[in-house]
Amino acid sequence: MARVRYLERADLSPEHQPLYDEIAASRGGLPPNFKALHSPVASARMAALGAADAALDSSPRRDMMVTVMDRMVADHRRAA
Repeated sequence: MARVRYLERADLSPEHQPLYDEIAASRGGLPPNFKALHSPVASARMAALGAADAALDSSPRRDMMVTVMDRMVADHRRAA
């Protein structure tokens, strides 16, 4: 059982529902890890990161992931 409530499409504001739809369409449904983030914007960024990750070899992939995660943490800290 999850410790946080998973968000469903109906739980989101109309402006965030297209992000949910886009992620669900690219993965054949929305995986639980995206539903647990409680941030449609963060979920969309993670989906984009996953798509970019699949297209790269291991060394550029690692560098890209470190850079993106650093930026996401910085954005989160600024927003807090």
